[in-house]
Amino acid sequence: MPMIKEYLKAITNVIFPARCFTCGNITRNNVLCRNCREKIKFLIPPLCRFCSKEIKNNPLSICSNCRHKEFPYNRIISCLHYAEPVRTLIHLVKYRHYDYLINFLSSLVISYLSRINFSPISYDFITAVPAHYIRMREREYNQSLLLAKTLSIYLKIALKDDIIFCTKNKLSQTKFEKSQRQKNVAGIFKVRENLNNKNIILIDDILTTGSTVTECAKVFREKNAGQITVITLAKTQPKA
Repeated sequence: MPMIKEYLKAITNVIFPARCFTCGNITRNNVLCRNCREKIKFLIPPLCRFCSKEIKNNPLSICSNCRHKEFPYNRIISCLHYAEPVRTLIHLVKYRHYDYLINFLSSLVISYLSRINFSPISYDFITAVPAHYIRMREREYNQSLLLAKTLSIYLKIALKDDIIFCTKNKLSQTKFEKSQRQKNVAGIFKVRENLNNKNIILIDDILTTGSTVTECAKVFREKNAGQITVITLAKTQPKA
């Protein structure tokens, strides 16, 4: 039986060869061809600990924009530039139901965390920015939670997928300018229980202004959270 399955798989690959999701060329890994994979850009440390902006070496690891601000989280780690081909893959996951691409995107996050020697030892659980139930009904899944599930296995940290929830089906943040994004998410997240100084990893897909993860971290802090580290798959680049 295994030999028959391998034979059928080989025939299928000949008749319907896997093609790159961004350029359409035939590829062996079923997601990106070699050329497109080489276009993936990881963020390169040193980075600001609060916004992941690339900065020159400084003892505080804080950029000039964040230096005089207060944040409810302790650190943010963004892994990739939100540019092609990553942009297309994230779009396919979020809007076209290609949820299985999360496995590939997760592997990129895992690779980055390994590069920067990220240690999960001190954390109690991992969770994700929640989606409202109406949004969940439309998409059938929360892409940030899918990413969190994969990372919880890799990092060997418990996953809590019900600790934080969304009370309002907010409009997409892409519809708003920076000054309006915080208002769009203000007060829409709630935490179900006291966190008793638990250290948390919070997962989101894309970091733009940081309004959404800031609001989540804020309600965690109100429930007595300990250390809060935000990890995002990608970070958008500021407009020129």
